Amino acid sequence: RERSTPDRMQQQQQQQQQQQASTATFAAMAASPYETAETYEIDLARLLHPAGHCVIDLDNLESDKPLANMIGYVAAVDSEVRFVLRSVKVQSASGASLALVTNYPEPQESQPSQRDAAGSPMPTRPDFRRLADSRSPCEDAALCGAGFCAAMRLTAPGFFEFRLVRVGGCTIGAGVLGRGFLYVEDDRLSVTVSTSPTPVSPTRRRTARSPSWPHLLQSAQQQQMSQVQQPRTQQQTPLAGASVQTLLTKCMGPIAEWGSHFETSRRCGYTAVHLTPVQPPAWSGSCYSIIDQLDVNPRLFSPDDHCDTPQQRINKLKIAIRSAKAKYGLMMITDVLLSHTATDTVWLPEHPDAAYDLKTSPHLKVAFVLDEALHRFGEAFADGAYGPTQLKSRSDVDRLVAEFSKEVLPKLRLWEFYVVNVNTELARLEEALRHDGVTTSSCAVVEGDQTPQPATPAQAAERLRAAMTRAPGGRFPFSVTDSIAAIRVCVGDPNKFVELLDLVNLPLYREYDTDVACILRSLTNYLCYVHVDPHGPKRQSIRPLLPRYFTVLAPKRTPEIDLLGTLESVVAVAHHGWVMDGHPFTDFAGPNSKAYLRREVIVWEDTVKLRYGTRFEDSPWLWQHMAKYMQLQAHIFDGFRIDNCHSVPLPVLQYLISEARLANRDLVVLAELFSSSFDAFQSYTSSCGIHAILKEAINATSPAGLSHILFESGGPLFDPIGEPEVLWGPQPAVPYPVKSWIFDVTHDNEPLFRTRPEVDALPLAASVAMCSAVTGSVRGFDELLPHKVDVVLENRKYPIYRWDKAEVEHTLPGIMAVKAHLNALHRELAVNGYNEVYAESTGPLVNMARHNPVLLQTIHMVTHPAYYGSAPPAELPPVKVTGEVFEIRFAGTLVGVPPPWTATQVERAQRQVGGLLEGRRAQLQFDLAPTFDQNPYVTVELDRDSGTSTLRFQQFPPGSIVCFASRLPQGTQAAMHSLNALLEACDGTGARPWDLFDGVDLLAMNILMYRSDEEEHAETGHGAYDVPGLGKLPYCGLQGWETIIREVTHRHPIDMGHPLLNHLRGGDWAIDYITNRMKQCQQLDRIRQWITRAGDCIKALPRYLVPKFFFVVISSLHRACVEWSLSQMSSYVQNADTFAQRLALTSLQVCGSLKSSPLVSPDVLSPPNCPDNVTLAAGLPHFCHGYMRSWGRDTFISLKGLLLITGRFKEAHDILCGFACSLRHGLIPNLLDGGRNPRFNARDAAWWFLNALLEYCLMAPCGTAIMEEKVHRIFPSEACPSQVSSMADVVQEILTSHANGIHFREWNAGPKIDDKMQDAGFNVDVTLDQHTGFIFGGNQNNCGTWMDKMGESKQAGNYGTPATPRDGAAIEIVALSYKVLTQLAELHKHGSFPYSSVPLHAGDSLSYADWASRIETNFHRHFFVPLNPAEDTKYDIEPSVVNVRGIYKDTYGGSLPFANYQLRPNCCVAFSLAPALFAKHPKELATALRTVEERLAGPLGMCTLNKEDWAYRGIYNSDDSTEYNTAKGFSYHQGPEWVWIFGYFLQAVVVSRGALFGGSTGKTRHHVHSLLGPHIHHLVHSPWESLPELTNADGAVCPGSCPCQAWSVACIQEALYMLQQCSV
Repeated sequence: RERSTPDRMQQQQQQQQQQQASTATFAAMAASPYETAETYEIDLARLLHPAGHCVIDLDNLESDKPLANMIGYVAAVDSEVRFVLRSVKVQSASGASLALVTNYPEPQESQPSQRDAAGSPMPTRPDFRRLADSRSPCEDAALCGAGFCAAMRLTAPGFFEFRLVRVGGCTIGAGVLGRGFLYVEDDRLSVTVSTSPTPVSPTRRRTARSPSWPHLLQSAQQQQMSQVQQPRTQQQTPLAGASVQTLLTKCMGPIAEWGSHFETSRRCGYTAVHLTPVQPPAWSGSCYSIIDQLDVNPRLFSPDDHCDTPQQRINKLKIAIRSAKAKYGLMMITDVLLSHTATDTVWLPEHPDAAYDLKTSPHLKVAFVLDEALHRFGEAFADGAYGPTQLKSRSDVDRLVAEFSKEVLPKLRLWEFYVVNVNTELARLEEALRHDGVTTSSCAVVEGDQTPQPATPAQAAERLRAAMTRAPGGRFPFSVTDSIAAIRVCVGDPNKFVELLDLVNLPLYREYDTDVACILRSLTNYLCYVHVDPHGPKRQSIRPLLPRYFTVLAPKRTPEIDLLGTLESVVAVAHHGWVMDGHPFTDFAGPNSKAYLRREVIVWEDTVKLRYGTRFEDSPWLWQHMAKYMQLQAHIFDGFRIDNCHSVPLPVLQYLISEARLANRDLVVLAELFSSSFDAFQSYTSSCGIHAILKEAINATSPAGLSHILFESGGPLFDPIGEPEVLWGPQPAVPYPVKSWIFDVTHDNEPLFRTRPEVDALPLAASVAMCSAVTGSVRGFDELLPHKVDVVLENRKYPIYRWDKAEVEHTLPGIMAVKAHLNALHRELAVNGYNEVYAESTGPLVNMARHNPVLLQTIHMVTHPAYYGSAPPAELPPVKVTGEVFEIRFAGTLVGVPPPWTATQVERAQRQVGGLLEGRRAQLQFDLAPTFDQNPYVTVELDRDSGTSTLRFQQFPPGSIVCFASRLPQGTQAAMHSLNALLEACDGTGARPWDLFDGVDLLAMNILMYRSDEEEHAETGHGAYDVPGLGKLPYCGLQGWETIIREVTHRHPIDMGHPLLNHLRGGDWAIDYITNRMKQCQQLDRIRQWITRAGDCIKALPRYLVPKFFFVVISSLHRACVEWSLSQMSSYVQNADTFAQRLALTSLQVCGSLKSSPLVSPDVLSPPNCPDNVTLAAGLPHFCHGYMRSWGRDTFISLKGLLLITGRFKEAHDILCGFACSLRHGLIPNLLDGGRNPRFNARDAAWWFLNALLEYCLMAPCGTAIMEEKVHRIFPSEACPSQVSSMADVVQEILTSHANGIHFREWNAGPKIDDKMQDAGFNVDVTLDQHTGFIFGGNQNNCGTWMDKMGESKQAGNYGTPATPRDGAAIEIVALSYKVLTQLAELHKHGSFPYSSVPLHAGDSLSYADWASRIETNFHRHFFVPLNPAEDTKYDIEPSVVNVRGIYKDTYGGSLPFANYQLRPNCCVAFSLAPALFAKHPKELATALRTVEERLAGPLGMCTLNKEDWAYRGIYNSDDSTEYNTAKGFSYHQGPEWVWIFGYFLQAVVVSRGALFGGSTGKTRHHVHSLLGPHIHHLVHSPWESLPELTNADGAVCPGSCPCQAWSVACIQEALYMLQQCSV
């Protein structure tokens, strides 16, 4: 396309260079006071080089402004762009930069790098699926702080918004440093950073500048204004403070006279003007129907202008607009008409395909036939052919419609556009029968036909319908194209064929009947409204009777058209219009709509609807032509009002707006978009960069309705008073919000007097002025014109006011004088940070409030609207305001307005030549500075005890307004100052940053931050906090609150009616709960005192502010707790990325000290002999208290990732010693239960214990000293008859027992300990195969590994049957034993372990080294399944049960041969823990790992069984059924995807990087990060702040899974730790 040519690229570069000094479009969006905003465009093609980065210099920002710098990552995946930010504080402005850096995987060596013509390497696009949250390589010493991280999904093109927040401090009101915007278009990314300085005093605010609107910085000097028009402040305006006045260009006279009208707009306080289209109008005279998009109306020029050609007129207009902007400081906005063109458009005869004509849109032929017939019928009716020609009543209309239905409609034979032509199709069938030589009698079954005959005629008709095709547009559109299928379905019988065709036609005739009913109803409704309805125009003329839906371009004489013919020579185009309640995404002229046929379109007969299609190729000439039109207007004007935006296809709008922004980067886009769908608004605004959507306040019919419109349009929906803020942590990245351009009255609206008394003009204008949005009005409303200005018929001009005369202010009509003050107020509120908004109705009054969250001051506007039929009450209700009313800004009443003109007066005025649009002088009382004591409007009563002010209204009739200011009471302000001081104490940046946490350890942090409902109830008898309407919080501690706070604040827009916010406004129960529960831990006393004082401050606040500052306090304390906790952990955690740090916090969630669930009960060992009481909960909330809390296997799989890597060696030491106390039979208990009733049914728990113990020896300071620790034994044994042994003795006993065999029956075997297991399952047997060194164990009746699901369903017949017995030698146990033996041999060699071998019963001994050597020698032969069956003889293989090749067996020597060969993920444990077993077979290892990833890896977890296995069942639930494989959770390990084993898979990838990636650390890092995207996403969005136990198939949520599982987090953390270690 044209945009790709070198000339076009050079043109774009020139345009960008010319506009480098201009302010960015996005700056207008930001609307923050005192912003400095810059926009930068980044070439994504350059940026996405695997090792590249792009740094953008921000040195041009003023050096005295504090900056927020960002470092982030950009990744592109197809059309999707993902952006991750990190906000950090910059020490100084010098050298500040915005760095956007890709995730930088190493390039594939196998792919030769491409080079350009100069021989330089060309950038390549990395192919990675997910984005890893890791540190940027550009970070250096100049940047400090961790900041926040936010991931955004950007679909090109689109606008997205983010906020920069204060990283260090959390001072109230100063958290947000600025805003930013991203815009993606094609291969370019535009980023805008807007920063704000520290809030200044109110005095300074009055004079500050806010250069947020494009071009306003170059505005001319402001002239002195009279007292009436002088606004309170002279300053530039952000978007939310802009006010726009609509001017009809046809009423402004020649361009030479426009300056006087712009002066009037400026004097009335407007910051922008909206000009109706300047193009040549259509035959109708309407400025919204233009005949040439690339010309200017010649009538706007005088003969002296010498503008005879389009280019001369365009140049003259450019000069005039540029001069006006410089002189009057107004932004110039114009309409662009994209949905339609005039019926007499100059290019339409040459390009009818640019419209909906009968060739490109043949589906409209039937609507055209109807429309032409209606036109002829109307002419005949007007000529008297159908009797009386008057329509005065409903009966007249019914008679006329009945006449059309009876006399005209049948002759059109419109049903032929619906149905199948039976005679034609029968002839075709008979021809086919003759041609094929098949007779009716012999056609019972066609040779080779295997299709069963339909059972019913309806089924046969349906099959015949499937043999047809449809050619839309013509008569009889359906035809049978598959004659063979037709012959088969009717068995060659023509009579049956006709019957079936009739059945096919039946629903089509019904469809026709339905459409005819709609047509007649539409005709009746239209004629009744136009001629009969008392609220309609009651038109007397009956010519034309009905509007035309089509314009005929050829032939010229429409009566010559044969309506029963093919219409091939007819060139007719559809008129444009609109459909009541139509959806913007529905093309009402398209093939899927019947709006034109059913006469549902309200058409504009002077316009033609443009047909773009959805792609450039659908209508290339039109796309190019309209792009030139948009660029031409963008060169001249500052902004667009897109007329009928809802009628423009979204892809077209995206293209045309992007083309316009090539000509004007600063283009402001406002749109007329009528829809009831918020999603439609969001789609248009976010994908096209539309700044605001037009809304009309005049549509309100009551005070409640007006407050609702203001609520949606003016800010309360998006910026409500008391809105909680996100102070830290991941920031919400949301599409640019749907903001409003709200008018009191538009030029399209009926005049005010048609809907309400005209005294309502003042309240309506005042209410709109209080909105935190772009506001608008039409000049005729300000002047209170006595009639509507018709954009088609009006030819009079606006009057010109002599502003150089002092007396002008006393002669202004309407509410022009007051409008200056309302617009000034609107601007002042936006500039001075009154960004939070509230709107409500109190009886007949409407109250709008704008709140400044920094100054804690509020500006109120109370209005008394006037509506027909609503008498004012005898006494107005008082209005209560929280705080002290300290100033009445102004008040006024519109007492009366001269009566409007009659229709006759309007028609007479419109015929006048040289007439003026003169407004009416209103009786207006307006007081600029009324005092409290002497004003007739309102009295103010202050209740100092409650801190509220009550306003009582006296002389305040309909048409009145009062504006006043309030501030919080002194006591509240003192509480705010105290709260600020308290927040600084937990900031972490002072002289003693962590003074608040003196004496606190991480076990106490478990209580403060977390504790599940079950844990809390077991400890205290109380549970998690229950919020009415919301339910219990996920945690009892601060994280429970923070989770809901994040849910509330990250929603867009914030739901101010959220149950938590309502609950906080209702009382102080929440803060009391938080304070009281801290009493259970003495270490938390200092923090409890702090939050008690903060709570007292919150209680002193107005209730509407309580939620906001409750959020501030809780989030600030939560952040401090997180930062302090991380500071107490290892250097790895402190320097890790956000994801790894959040994983580390899980150790606080699951590691705690519960008296109700001790590690070792004091009933079993006396306290001096007990290890400290610290335990790891296996999972929350199901495995966290009582005997279900401490699981041996889970604990020691988790120990390294949760405690050792995080540096919590003391807790790890105590847990190791505690479990060692319970050793029995050479086994570590599966369920510890405090040593009271431990259960020794896990074959792998002892090996996981030994693995964790050895990791402790390696990682902890002086770790091997634990081997000499005394262990007080609960169960003395033959090997240790005394109560005390060393840890080394415990290790030796475990190994000796396994070497000599373990055989026992579980204590208390039977239903008492397990009511589901069969009797034989209680027999525990473990043996050593001395030849291979493998540990064998288990039987078909028990399940001693982690896949330990026992059948529970008697109904399904799996009761007492293990789903996965895995008896024999399990691969992970073999690998664990090899690792343990190898490391013990090394420890012995270095003198850190006293034993080198185990004694055997025969008197022999087996050294650890020899045992490990036997495993290494035999492992590959016994476990590997080769890819090539020819190699089976080299291995121990049973080919008959092999299902998948190129893998390692799950078990060896099990009782179920097929189970040995099932593909399960347990081999990943072996790959990770014992890489030496695979060192000699790198190819086999790589093959096995790739097979595991391809077949087992899910989004979060690993499938526990190959999906192609006969036993695979991917869904786990506890429901009972008759299904053997799933009932009562039998599928627990038969397919569902477990997360912990995914961690071992990632570890295996890291360990095996030599086999997989040739040893490349970069490739390994990239691959691991690419797989962790779902885990990052889940962790960020999980209310439990953790990773789950498992998911169902393909990552689907498993309701029965623990949402927080210890080993899931631990194993992922281990993988990240290994990745970091291999990079060091």
